[in-house]
Amino acid sequence: MAANGRYAIGWICAVATEFVAARLVLDAEHGQPQYLAPCDTNQYCLGSIGDHNVVITVLPEARYRHGTSAAATVVTNMLNSFPNVRIGLAVGLGVGASNETKDIRLGDIVVSTSRADENGDLHYDCGKFLQNKPFERARMLHRSPTVLRTAIAGLRADHEINGHLIEEVIEDTLTKYSNLRRKYGRPSEESESHHIRPDHCTEGCALPTGDGFLTSPDRDEDDRIMIHYGTINSSNRLMRDAKTRDRVSTEENILCFEKEAALLMDLLPCVAIRGICGYSNSPPNQDWQRYAALVAAAYAKELLLVMVPRSVEGEDRAQRH
Repeated sequence: MAANGRYAIGWICAVATEFVAARLVLDAEHGQPQYLAPCDTNQYCLGSIGDHNVVITVLPEARYRHGTSAAATVVTNMLNSFPNVRIGLAVGLGVGASNETKDIRLGDIVVSTSRADENGDLHYDCGKFLQNKPFERARMLHRSPTVLRTAIAGLRADHEINGHLIEEVIEDTLTKYSNLRRKYGRPSEESESHHIRPDHCTEGCALPTGDGFLTSPDRDEDDRIMIHYGTINSSNRLMRDAKTRDRVSTEENILCFEKEAALLMDLLPCVAIRGICGYSNSPPNQDWQRYAALVAAAYAKELLLVMVPRSVEGEDRAQRH
């Protein structure tokens, strides 16, 4: 039994695929919690990455369709059972919105960061996507905690100089869990090239194949997985209308759309890390979901490995509700 007070980092997943990916990148699992708070029905996995102890939880499958409200309940339960949790990681799947300066592809990563003139990382719009009307921004959420923003800045610099280790983390993981390589390994490039790309992509972003699909120029081997930093839009439903999506992403410089992270910021200071498994003007690409979940988890692992445990402990405990 693992003592609940040892865990300072909460890792929240929306679906089982993300939960599996999170468990795969742990250095060690610690067994079951010592206790659970009354009415806490969450499922947990306790483990460690480097010197950090991490508690991972997942939304119940029936609640996933409720998006932010389900996430709020799960996080509240976690904070009541693990009173020393200070920061959170919202790690999982998202759909990309490329623009003129960002070529976002399947298997890429988007990390929530804010511009200097903004107060937070995530737009929360309550599903108010009104075609041909101004985008209704409900609010900007709080910035990620300083310890996470500092670690992201440092990791970003390391990647600029030395390149990232995402593929190395994935290869080590799939070597350890070789039975999952077929499910969680990178899909074929044909699967990516025959997925519909965003409508407004520039000529360097997507090219017609002649069969109604779009393909993308080849990337260098070192750039096969790109990490993008910027604004993530979170709401109770994903944006499916291509014209509205393109307008909103351009006006607000949004790189990614997802469903859960918005209310997490009110309950638990966190950063959103999303592996891209589709584009919001086309159906989700089932072939890429497991790999995208593992890519996001691998980035989260890299992020934790550059963080000093003492800096996490210096953050205030998340408020209980």
